[in-house]
Amino acid sequence: MSDIRVFTAEDIYLVLTTVLVTLLLQMGIFFFIKWRKFDKKLRLQDQIINLTMSIFFIFWGASNIVSLPFDLGEVQARLGSLKIDLFFFVVGAFALIYSLMKILEIKHKKIYLSALLLSVVIIIFSRAAENYFWYYIILSSILFVFVIYFIRKTHKLTHGKILKNLIPIFIGLLIFSSSYFRKNLNLFVNLFIPTGVLDELTVLNLGKLIDILGMLLISLGFYSVEFAELKWKQSIKHLMVINKGGICLFYYPFVEEVEKGKGDETFDRQLAAGAIMGVQSILGEVIDKQKSEQLESVDYKGKKLMFKTSPDKLVNVVLISDQDLIILHEKLERLAKDIEEYFRSYLEKNITKIDLYKPISYFIEELFRIEKPKREIVLNT
Repeated sequence: MSDIRVFTAEDIYLVLTTVLVTLLLQMGIFFFIKWRKFDKKLRLQDQIINLTMSIFFIFWGASNIVSLPFDLGEVQARLGSLKIDLFFFVVGAFALIYSLMKILEIKHKKIYLSALLLSVVIIIFSRAAENYFWYYIILSSILFVFVIYFIRKTHKLTHGKILKNLIPIFIGLLIFSSSYFRKNLNLFVNLFIPTGVLDELTVLNLGKLIDILGMLLISLGFYSVEFAELKWKQSIKHLMVINKGGICLFYYPFVEEVEKGKGDETFDRQLAAGAIMGVQSILGEVIDKQKSEQLESVDYKGKKLMFKTSPDKLVNVVLISDQDLIILHEKLERLAKDIEEYFRSYLEKNITKIDLYKPISYFIEELFRIEKPKREIVLNT
């Protein structure tokens, strides 16, 4: 009767590492293919994000491969594998930080990138493997601070469904930023607990499971959320608030208007407001007469006309944008509701004196987080 082989902690570690590396390389290839296809809807810098995310996943996977000799106790390869492991990790972290900076156009990027570059120099010239525990702490701290900053800024820019879809990314990034500290937690524990009491491979296996979870969460998050949703500010162009009679009560340009010469035609916003509401009404009936919902967006010459009606149908908000984004629909819905509640007495009496609706600018600038307010802009009749 042949002996039954029992799986050891080392076998489990090899299996978990294989699973993690396979998933990471698959995601790396996935983003690389997205980059190669070159989606024309994305700007060039958004397309580069696909490439940098591919580098992030590939080098995270590579760092797990080269760390095997050290993790499995081959002392002869200790310093060499540590250097390559950390170098790959830093390259992956560099690509990740670059991606997140591009997504939200984060400032002060030189600070984080310089810190990572300095860590690469330290790794290359270090000759003592025992010092690497402190490098783990430094790397984890840099990444953790940056990830917290990214989460905070993203939270300010997003809400509703988009923010909920970003939660997996947040958790996954926090897991990644702590991966090297967790991986070498035994070095810290051994300062207080005698060597041999704690099974190092068990700690590593638990860390691998957490890393697999983090990798899946990051992948899920980036798959379910388009980059454009996080950069919605670059899409919005013009906003009009129109009453139920088709009169434009307020106009707000998100982009600087080109100054017109004396001979140029003046843009009649009242005429435009009536035309827009007419188009919405006609198309809504033609497309589906049976549904009570109104048409919410129209594509015209590369621009999106997005419509949202207030709960009691007293006011309509129209946004002209480059892209039809979920987060913009959410903002328009909230804006229409706020305007209806604040100006209900005027709207119910169908008062169309434009000066009375000046406070709408405050609602717009608060909701769309305008850095340079234009609260003096009022529609001229």
